[in-house]
Amino acid sequence: MIAASTSACIRLAAKGVQAVMPLEDHPWGDRGFAVQAPNGLTVYVFSNCEPNEEFKKYYLS
Repeated sequence: MIAASTSACIRLAAKGVQAVMPLEDHPWGDRGFAVQAPNGLTVYVFSNCEPNEEFKKYYLS
C-alpha cells in the first residue's frame, strides 16, 4: 500500500508544486515532505510509518 504522504507528493508534483523538503522516511516514524504555499506558509505533509529501533523505546504500547 502506498503511504498517503507519497500519494500527496505525487499529486502535488504533477500539478507543478515543488517540495521545499523532499519526501523521505524519518527514523522517528514518519514519511513526509514539505511544500511552501504562495503566501509563504510551509506545510509539512506526513504519514506515520514504523520507527527504527532507536526510537521505538519512546513509543507507548
